[in-house]
Amino acid sequence: MNKFLKKFCLIILLLIIVYIIYLYTFYDYNFYSSIIETPIPMFTKIEEKDTHGGFHGDGEALVKVYFSDKQAEKFIRKIDKNIHWDKLPMKDI
Repeated sequence: MNKFLKKFCLIILLLIIVYIIYLYTFYDYNFYSSIIETPIPMFTKIEEKDTHGGFHGDGEALVKVYFSDKQAEKFIRKIDKNIHWDKLPMKDI
């Protein structure tokens, strides 16, 4: 029983470590990609600024994604194919 408990604790610890690594490396890319409905290339530089004061959506968020020229071209092609993105100028409502 003691060996089983040690193995179980080790597995839980490893899962926690993997989850923390995921949060600090891939979570932002997946989160922002889902918001804009276009994949952001992994390991591009992302800067975030949030004036959120702590209550349900108060404040503003600014996210800058820095692309290389090649990444920018691929990203623009993906936007052109995405039905959720409209071309500029925006249509009158």
